[in-house]
Parts: sequence; structure tokens; C-alpha cells
Amino acid sequence: MRSLNLSYMKFFMLMAFALLGNFACMAQSDSAAAATSPVKTAYAAVKEKAAVLLYPNPTKNKAELQLNGFEPGLVQLQIINMAGRVERSEERLLTNGKETVVIMFALPAGVHYVILKQKGKMIKTKMLVQ
Repeated sequence: MRSLNLSYMKFFMLMAFALLGNFACMAQSDSAAAATSPVKTAYAAVKEKAAVLLYPNPTKNKAELQLNGFEPGLVQLQIINMAGRVERSEERLLTNGKETVVIMFALPAGVHYVILKQKGKMIKTKMLVQ
């Protein structure tokens, strides 16, 4: 009787290991398929509207621009006076979509516009220089 119980026990143990082995193989094949499937990046999934916050405003010779919704890469920055003349034009490299850019300048007192352009996006904000 005892040998009969041991043989049933061996049989059930072998069946349990066989089933677990099948589940492990299926889990590995699912993870391999997931590893080769295309992955969407955060930039492709989230399309934020471009925005800029300029501070301090009014300013004297230094301003910070908090940029949101831009893509990593070059962004064109221009400072234009009220007459429409470009006072400053440069390109800045953005490493992610949200970051702070510091600009230093020696501009006459008055109202100026800061324009940021990147791949069809354009943001214009007013800057008061004291």
C-alpha cells in the first residue's frame, strides 16, 4: 500500500512539474514578444501644448524662461523691440520638453518680445525691461 502511495505521489509530482514547465515556457515567449514589439516613447505619447513662463517680468538684464511642451533639440530664440527690429537671435539646445533657459542681455528700457520657434511651434511673450 505504501509503494502505491509513493507511485501516485511521484506521478502527481511529475505532472505538476510538467505543467509548471509549460507555464514557464509560455511566460518566456510572451516576454520575448513584448521585448521585440515597438515601444512608444513619452514624447510620442504626450503631445503638450507649447508654453513659456518668463520671470522676473519686469527685468533689468537677466530673465529665465520656463519652457513646457517643446521637443528635445534646437529651439530658435529671438528678442524683438517694439519697432520690430531683432535685438538678439540665437539657438538653444533643449535636452527634454520641460526646462529652464536663462538669457542675459543689455537692452534699452521698454517693451520687448521674446519669440521661441521650433518645428512649427511658435510662442511669443512680452518682456518689460527697466
